[in-house]
Amino acid sequence: MTSRTYRRTLAVITALLGVVMVLWAVLTPGFRAPDEPQHFNSVMRVATGGGWPAPGEARVSDATLIATREAGLSLETHGISVLTSSILPRSSLQGWGYQFVDLTPLPAQERSVLDHTADLVTDVEPTFDQMTQHPPLFYAAGAVLIRAFGALDWRWDQQLLLLRLFCVFLCIWVVPLTAATTRMLTGKRTVALAASVSILAVPQFAHIGATVSNDSLTNLLGAVLLTMAAAIVSGRATWARLVAIGVVLGLALLTKGFLLAAIPMVALAVVVGARALRPRQRLWRTFVTLAVAFVVGGWWWLRNLLVHGALQPSGMPPFEPDWGDDTPTVGEFAPQAFDRFATSFWGNFGFLEISLPRQLTLGLTVLGLAAVVVGIVACRRRLRLIVLLTLPVGTLLVVLGGTFASYQTNGLFAGLQGRYLFSSIAVLAAAAWIGLDAIARRLGRRWAHWLPVLATLLSVTLAAIGLITFFQACYQLPSESVIVGLNRWALWSIAGRTGVGLAALAPPVVAIALLVVLVVGRLRRSRRPDLARSLPA
Repeated sequence: MTSRTYRRTLAVITALLGVVMVLWAVLTPGFRAPDEPQHFNSVMRVATGGGWPAPGEARVSDATLIATREAGLSLETHGISVLTSSILPRSSLQGWGYQFVDLTPLPAQERSVLDHTADLVTDVEPTFDQMTQHPPLFYAAGAVLIRAFGALDWRWDQQLLLLRLFCVFLCIWVVPLTAATTRMLTGKRTVALAASVSILAVPQFAHIGATVSNDSLTNLLGAVLLTMAAAIVSGRATWARLVAIGVVLGLALLTKGFLLAAIPMVALAVVVGARALRPRQRLWRTFVTLAVAFVVGGWWWLRNLLVHGALQPSGMPPFEPDWGDDTPTVGEFAPQAFDRFATSFWGNFGFLEISLPRQLTLGLTVLGLAAVVVGIVACRRRLRLIVLLTLPVGTLLVVLGGTFASYQTNGLFAGLQGRYLFSSIAVLAAAAWIGLDAIARRLGRRWAHWLPVLATLLSVTLAAIGLITFFQACYQLPSESVIVGLNRWALWSIAGRTGVGLAALAPPVVAIALLVVLVVGRLRRSRRPDLARSLPA
């Protein structure tokens, strides 16, 4: 595969993820994603000069509450809560609230322009906005965007769409970053393309990335760190690279607590990458790198310890319901944790209420883990891969540790979501496709050459399954036709009928274009075996 063909194909893959995520942004009902009302509210609070209150002191503004009511999420007699939100046609929360399909959509031109500094609601208690438990970088960036576009005077649905598209823009760069990381681990362009297109095979990544959430910036910076660490661990530990990765790590630490797990990964990358130097020199370079990260963003966590007495103080009051497991044990925790984590990694949409089929998610998880194990064994640059894999392993330990502590307290699986591994999705995809490439080569070299095509077919299929599942769950009753569901979607959409039409048509067009590029390129190479042998895979 020529360098030009590789770059062109990678650009089309990036575009494909982009249009799929735009479709998710248009498809997802307003504020119907984990904590999206609070993420949106915190961006708007910063944009209107409300600053960053201490954890536990921020509240959802009256403007955000009214927006959620107009979006069909909450009733006029309630605040924002999953326990009182509207129920989607095929939601697992059936019976908890009122039916979304029974509501009348508010026409776009009648949706409100809202002042987030005004007192507009007096009939309910304010809802906690727990986002101030996180560092403020994402929210500051969103606020700058809102002000740069003059969007403070826009309708709430236009503001929400703008912020969702901003999150999409942040996430699409995970594709070329995954390809770059994979190439540094393998030197193979076909494996890099297969790994990068497989990001599409995780519908939850596209769903979360297309809603307002600090996950989008977290996932981008995690992918950047992995690519930079892959370069450093390859022996290119120059001072410029060390300072650069220190800056990026610092920015990551200003985004979300789970990226604290990147600190040991970066430290190991520097130690291994500078292996030609004396031990004292390696330690000095590691110290300088982490010192740069501390100056840029690591200070936030020391501040939390000094001011609040906790590494990450809670932004919510203690939640101790009486319906949890009264006798929690590790034996009960482990299988349920695996099941929930697998489901929420591949696809658990909305308020974690619309899941892909359990057999599908468990099967994908088992196959994916097996591929990663084979990848570790087969990788010729195994040490480099192992260093990068410390990021997802560290993140997983943090998530499981926090969840098990909650489970011991109240029997609930709090904070157990597979999406927290998306900051590591680049190396997970790389490891899995290194393994699949090794298996394909055992079957015959021609199978390995067709990996990008096979990866594209698999990924597009899974992406379509996720989109169709969520569309039906949101807008189409089992007894209704697709046309009825499409019409209901258009009426509720934050992008209007034209936006819905364009967003729905773009993914199949780009997917077909990608398959044509891949297949034509593969056929041309197979017809010129002399050229195929002279070019890198």
